[in-house]
Amino acid sequence: MEEKNISLKGTIFANIQERKLDPCSEANGGCEQLCYRSSGASVRCDCLPGYVLNEDLKTCREYDPCSHKNGGCDHICHPHEGISVCSCREHYVLEADGTTCRKVDPCAQNNGGCDHICRSTDGLAVCECNPLYALGVDGKSCEKVDPCSLDNGGCSQVCHSEEDSVRCECRKGYTLQKDGTSCEKIDPCSRKNGGCDHICRVVKEKASCECHEGYALKSDGKTCKKVDPCLRNNGGCEQICLSSEVSVICACREGYTLRKDKTTCERIDPCSIENGGCEHVCTWVNDFAQCSCNPGYTLSEDRKSCRDVNECEENTRCEHICRNTPGSFECSCKSGYELAPDNAKCYRVVEELISYCVKGNGGCDQKCREGDRGPLCSCFQGYRLRKDGKTCDDVNECKKENGGCDHECTNTPGSYVCSCFPGFFLLDDQRKCDVKEDDSDFGPVRGDLPEVEYAVNKQKMIRKKLHGTALGDAPLSNETALQTCISGFFGGNCSYTCDDCKNRAKCRADKTGCACRPGYTGILCCEEGTFGVRCEGKCKCPKCDSVTGLCLECPPGRRGSHCREKCSPGRFGPHCKHRCRCENGASCDPQNGTCLCRPGFTGARCEHACPAGWYGERCSIPCHCLNGGRCTPNTGECQCQAGYMGALCEQACPPKRFGPNCTFRCHCRHGAHCDALSGRCKCSASWTGSACHVRTDVKSS
Repeated sequence: MEEKNISLKGTIFANIQERKLDPCSEANGGCEQLCYRSSGASVRCDCLPGYVLNEDLKTCREYDPCSHKNGGCDHICHPHEGISVCSCREHYVLEADGTTCRKVDPCAQNNGGCDHICRSTDGLAVCECNPLYALGVDGKSCEKVDPCSLDNGGCSQVCHSEEDSVRCECRKGYTLQKDGTSCEKIDPCSRKNGGCDHICRVVKEKASCECHEGYALKSDGKTCKKVDPCLRNNGGCEQICLSSEVSVICACREGYTLRKDKTTCERIDPCSIENGGCEHVCTWVNDFAQCSCNPGYTLSEDRKSCRDVNECEENTRCEHICRNTPGSFECSCKSGYELAPDNAKCYRVVEELISYCVKGNGGCDQKCREGDRGPLCSCFQGYRLRKDGKTCDDVNECKKENGGCDHECTNTPGSYVCSCFPGFFLLDDQRKCDVKEDDSDFGPVRGDLPEVEYAVNKQKMIRKKLHGTALGDAPLSNETALQTCISGFFGGNCSYTCDDCKNRAKCRADKTGCACRPGYTGILCCEEGTFGVRCEGKCKCPKCDSVTGLCLECPPGRRGSHCREKCSPGRFGPHCKHRCRCENGASCDPQNGTCLCRPGFTGARCEHACPAGWYGERCSIPCHCLNGGRCTPNTGECQCQAGYMGALCEQACPPKRFGPNCTFRCHCRHGAHCDALSGRCKCSASWTGSACHVRTDVKSS
């Protein structure tokens, strides 16, 4: 008994010692969940199901078995206590392996509940019915129905129910096709050409008759009759229309001629044909020829011929003897008299008293005076005597120092005329020019003032010859008579001195101001291409006014005061002063007037259309149309002869087409041949008519 107690004590002590030595007994050995004693005093941590040990080998984290390969499931994976549990989507069942899903056929069991046909659609049973049945409201049962109530029984127009089938029909004007369901419109023109004489067209499901060109429809709406093409818009002719079998021919009334367009007329100059019937002079007045006669003749009663006027009947033409001549008369004198230079009067011949200058003005062209040995000739002012001593020639005063003109000089017979540039006016001396001043009632007077008395308000008197410029718009008072330039100054407002003259010009301030050397011009003798009071302005054109800068000459193709404007259409040359002479819508080069022809025309003025076989710009491109086709002169497009078509007229008309470019459709019936040129039908023996639509046996009976 005692031993046993000792043994028990030892065991208890040993257990106590052993418990004290278990490392998991304190703080679970440091493990979060499960602790296992390893060899010696070491421990090994582990986790409960559904958890895994972290990297520190002590703590645990929850584990998702579905995160790896969906837990091995086909469809849906559910984690449960650390293991994966598989399930399937709708319309699928789980196989015995617990992971695989198999699709369920809804129609496999009890036909899906359908009366007739069950179709599996997206895992559902969809019921359908056999022909002539309809699905009930429950979506499963089938009820018998009228076959025509479903999609009209498949008929395109009329459906009739016949027991378990349908019979299709068509409405009036349609015919049933071979498929027994569809209908096709009956062509009303297919039978006897719709009753039409020429052309039948379907309009609003009915036959509508038309006629060939040159024919018109009669009141019956079917028969065609030939019409006069001149009745409609006069055949396109301006005056007279003449119809032929195939076309119209335009003509013009008397006094007119046909233009190139073959339709319009233009007035003939009546004087261009046999002088308008006039014997002498023909004048075109108000579209008629008006006759007149040469001097010495008068118009006869026929208003065309001329008869001589007998001037001698007036008894006033000649002093002595008058002899009538065709269109004139001649005077002569009695014996002892000679005809005076006026060829009318007579003077007695007394040799010693006859002046050299009386007879024939002594042979002088202008003035004649007696000399010791004969007549001495001289000329009027403005003329110069030739070396022959008799003839006088006009002197061109403008050639010498511009005739004394400030601006422009124009020569006239025996004299010359000065004029001023725009913006200037001519002074009283008719030589010098001054600037216009808009705010003055009259322009300034420049030049030598006459030696006369001037009264200003009747108080102050001036009696002195003044040189320079008198300012007409200067304010005058009791103390002011007339303003003149101080000695040494000249020009408008007396603002210039001789020091202002440019380019080594000579100067006399009290007389001429700046006297320019050749090649320089203007008040201050500016260089070519400059203008203004200080010659600081630059001309905007080849040649400008030295004072105002306005262009005197524009280059070809330009116009305006500064040559900035281009020529308007139809004008060319310097200042656009020439009118273009181009025809047929051509434009002209604004510089030299060269005509730029439109395609289809040629010639210096583009007056000629392209000759046959050519087209395009300047008619430089050869046509390539075949089989007699003609190309349009502007684009070269081929206009084919009757019976041909295609870009080059290379194709013959296909069957049932005819005319130019195969434009028209043949309407021959019953297999008749259509002529590709005229469209006429060549009927077989059993048919006749314009479209071979009338049986010959019916016609004969």
